[in-house]
Amino acid sequence: MPLKIRNLLIYIFFIMLLATGCGKRGEPTLKVHQKPKGVSNIEAIHRGGEIVILWKDFITDRANLKGCQLLRSEGTDKDFKEVAFVDVKASSYIDKDFSLNSKYYYKIRCISLKGVHSDDSVVIEVLTKSPPPTPVGVNYRVLEDFMEIKWDKIEGAFYNVYKSYQSGKYSIEPINREPLKDNFFVDDISVDKVVYYVISSHLGTKVRNESNISVELVIDPAEFIPSKPKGLAFIPLKEKGVYLLWNENPEKWIKAYRVYRKRTGESAFSLIGETTVPVFIDQISPESKTIYYVTSMGPRRESEPSQAIEIELRWSD
Repeated sequence: MPLKIRNLLIYIFFIMLLATGCGKRGEPTLKVHQKPKGVSNIEAIHRGGEIVILWKDFITDRANLKGCQLLRSEGTDKDFKEVAFVDVKASSYIDKDFSLNSKYYYKIRCISLKGVHSDDSVVIEVLTKSPPPTPVGVNYRVLEDFMEIKWDKIEGAFYNVYKSYQSGKYSIEPINREPLKDNFFVDDISVDKVVYYVISSHLGTKVRNESNISVELVIDPAEFIPSKPKGLAFIPLKEKGVYLLWNENPEKWIKAYRVYRKRTGESAFSLIGETTVPVFIDQISPESKTIYYVTSMGPRRESEPSQAIEIELRWSD
């Protein structure tokens, strides 16, 4: 084969290889020009001096996005303008530039790295009505197996309760599933960690027109004090000793009972044992006058003493 023809064939071969390689690289390049997925649904909360815009079902293909436009229209849903350009990692935005008793519309549009716009989200309407006053008088009481949080009633208001294990850090979502009509809330007891609560009032509208949150309520289980045990009694054992028993405490969160004893000649009571059930066996025979009482233990604090019982028995050998 002549040299010129062979060189021409080699040249054509390399041209074909390059064309094939470019075709393979073209597929991802085309993808970035496609319309990106946007946000399908948004929510809004009007609280105090803020309108919080939330979007939960955010974009999955974040890598190809530049960001998203938050668009707002005042009074009508026709004249939208950009109020913020938010990062793709964001899932909320706080709008503070608004007036009370006004109507606003919001939607979100996302933009790819190549400048391609997504479909607009649904439009949400926000009517900024004056919220009720912030709840005051927030307090709590610990009951047998739950606790009750209460606050002063506000006529015509609904309420939300927010809970956290970190002071000052609360989710935007309340722990009550539906708006509360009564000024109290019942929750499970936490005996292992400090819990924080705040309360807000609102109008019960679809877009919450909500007050500022209340003063923080701190519930520390270290402060829980159970009631004192009742019904302390005894049964002598056949072999020297005494069987102590009492009524079980109503609180489900107590950790133990403590038994104290003082014998003739002793100046003070001594702790002789703990039990998780309302019974205790003292193997020391009370042949001299012996006095017992029992307390119940909360997570850290102890109840007042039960009514004491005095025992003096004789066993025959």
